[in-house]
Amino acid sequence: MEWFLKVVRDNYATFSGRARRKEYWMFNLFNIIFYFVAFFMSSFFAPPIFLFYCFVLIIPGFAVTIRRMHDLDKSGWWFLINFIPFIGFIWFFILLCTDGTSGSNRFGPSPKHGTDQVENEPTAETVVELGATQVQSDLIPITLNIDNGSLADSFYSVSSGKRIGRAPDNDIVLSESTVSSYHAEIFVKDNLFFIKDLDSTNGTKINGERISESVLGPGSSLRVGEIEMSIK
Repeated sequence: MEWFLKVVRDNYATFSGRARRKEYWMFNLFNIIFYFVAFFMSSFFAPPIFLFYCFVLIIPGFAVTIRRMHDLDKSGWWFLINFIPFIGFIWFFILLCTDGTSGSNRFGPSPKHGTDQVENEPTAETVVELGATQVQSDLIPITLNIDNGSLADSFYSVSSGKRIGRAPDNDIVLSESTVSSYHAEIFVKDNLFFIKDLDSTNGTKINGERISESVLGPGSSLRVGEIEMSIK
């Protein structure tokens, strides 16, 4: 259900960015279910309901399809191959079932892999990353203590990179309406914790100031949407 709401509530007419396979197919699964519910209610109770539902879902359905193409590093115009008789539909269906490109592409960061490194990096770069990992092995974990909302008094221990958001595939899931599906990401650099805002709607704040990227350390106050957290 969260995936359906992600499309309809958070990205109703969003044609930019990317949508992973799970987002696309979970949206369509619930869309089919609600389609038949609306059809049933229209048949027995209120005839306009079915037409209203179909009309409302046209835009988000088309938008998530375009973002699914973007996830494959393809233009939304690929939707037009459906007009090729028979073969076009099969070809497009295969594209919809294909995993997106790992790492960032021209349409934005991967909704599945976040800012992970792209595969097949040069060996020299890999050696540098391994060295950085060894340096960071002595990094002292931090704790995110939630101070308000329905999750107040809960906490998360952080010792490595974590992604924060409302979508169920985040490392730290905050089920609040003011938190974006993929809101922010914690990562380690130079033996320090950093937090990066992932173009969230309501922003990420450190000590009351909205940031795009900032050091995250003990004593800081972190605000994700309307969720306030103290760092220890």
